[in-house]
Amino acid sequence: VPSHDTGGDKQIVVFGDYDVDGVCSSTILYSALTVVCSVLLDKEKPNTVKVILPERNQGYGLSFSQVTRQVNVDEIGLLICVDNGITAHAEIDKFVSHGIPVLVLDHHKQADTLPNATVIVNPNRLDDPCANKEMCATLVAYYFVEQLFTELGVYTLFDDTLVMLNLKA
Repeated sequence: VPSHDTGGDKQIVVFGDYDVDGVCSSTILYSALTVVCSVLLDKEKPNTVKVILPERNQGYGLSFSQVTRQVNVDEIGLLICVDNGITAHAEIDKFVSHGIPVLVLDHHKQADTLPNATVIVNPNRLDDPCANKEMCATLVAYYFVEQLFTELGVYTLFDDTLVMLNLKA
């Protein structure tokens, strides 16, 4: 799990999908990353984490132009694709060419090769032994956030974040 200080005024951009799985997984990431940024990185600016959800008519998947219409490419410190990205080779390469680390949290089946992302978490990777191949992106995001909070030594904040999201009984 990467820990990433976006430095200065750089933003963490979460690019989700327009369906319910994309919206839910983006919400989990936004809430958790906002907590991490404010507590660990002492960044309480409201725009430290930005979520971009395309409209259905804009098509499925990561789009360099959709992201850079909303955020200047020089202001992106980390791009997280959730519920998409596993087949976005060309689009991810555009971000990587600008020095932007890319994290893919997806559950869709991969193509023959993986994109050039910094980290790829996907139970459907050909090399992933995960037994639950039917996991949705929301669960992938949930497990990622749980592991992130554990690795950063702030697991108690994970419990508070779940309560805030009404995901804890």
